[in-house]
Amino acid sequence: MKPRLGIIGGGQLGGLICQAAQAIGVETTVLTKAPEGLAVTHAGALIDAGFDDLSAIDALLAASDVITFELEDVPVETLQKLAEQDEVRIYPRPETMLLIQNKGLQKDWLVRHGFPTSDHLRFDEGLDAAAAMDRLGPDFVIKTQRGGYDGLGVTVVKGGAIPAGYEDVPTIAEALVQDFVEIAALVVRDPAGNTQVFPIFESIFDESGNVVRRVACPANVSADVTSQAAQLGCDIVNALEGVGVFAIEYFLTQDALLVNEIAPRVHNVGHLTIEASNASQFEQHVRAVMNMSPPSVSVSPAVMENLLYEASIATACEQSTDVRGVDGVAVHWYGKSAPRPLRKMGHLTAVAASVEQAARLADAAVEELRGQ
Repeated sequence: MKPRLGIIGGGQLGGLICQAAQAIGVETTVLTKAPEGLAVTHAGALIDAGFDDLSAIDALLAASDVITFELEDVPVETLQKLAEQDEVRIYPRPETMLLIQNKGLQKDWLVRHGFPTSDHLRFDEGLDAAAAMDRLGPDFVIKTQRGGYDGLGVTVVKGGAIPAGYEDVPTIAEALVQDFVEIAALVVRDPAGNTQVFPIFESIFDESGNVVRRVACPANVSADVTSQAAQLGCDIVNALEGVGVFAIEYFLTQDALLVNEIAPRVHNVGHLTIEASNASQFEQHVRAVMNMSPPSVSVSPAVMENLLYEASIATACEQSTDVRGVDGVAVHWYGKSAPRPLRKMGHLTAVAASVEQAARLADAAVEELRGQ
């Protein structure tokens, strides 16, 4: 009988996990209510239900040896139910998911364990603007404690101009970090506690939407920063007793390396590992949670470009057109039929002898898409 992996979440991350699992002989069952999610196409079996449907959770438990997650935003009641059973292994642990899915609890945990992060205040009953400005000054960042991603639920406040809508929403207020480079460590940890780290990734953002547009690997940082980011990532995942792939996002300033957020799952920054690595982040995650001895990490220089919906590549997004005429570039579409500005419709990856050469290939591929 093949090992069985249950996945909560049916988007592109779930779909790519399914593809990696099937390639190494692991059967997958996906729980999702999203009819167009990439995982719906690639799952071995589908449970069509919401994450809050506890009878569907029972069905997923019955179909799985291990359950994992493609996203953090899982209902508390569902995580509590998973924590109460002891027949199916759950990775990451439900307790870890409950901690990390709440940015306020996550920040407090980082501070409590002595990990470097930006100053913050937690507001469980809604933002107290006066208290935030008294502590952080007129320029700071507001984040909803639950549910934000790709720039959603995040507001940068300048000069004390706080928009309406946060008065009754659990939030955190963070110090505004200036002049930084965003880098990330992807840490793989197996049930025995063995860890390894992919080369450090560097993210370039679309400033209008605060969403990642490009990722390069290896990051253009010093060997000392690379070592520090890798070790800090391992320390965090070990402290969490995490199993699988975890992404640790950092702000690198002139003075310090600060932990921005932890993602207890495979991550957008690691998409380029599908083509650039001997074993992608998705395969590494499956092998780790299934206790199948993840191989040693090896990654070639590469650049990943998120294909964000915009007028200039609308036709390519809608037709899921392959890039033709650009060697060394692979394109992945996510099967999304409801475009909106800056929505991730897919991504492309260029692999080359250097990051600079890969960036040129990625630029050429984007121009090819714009011309179609």
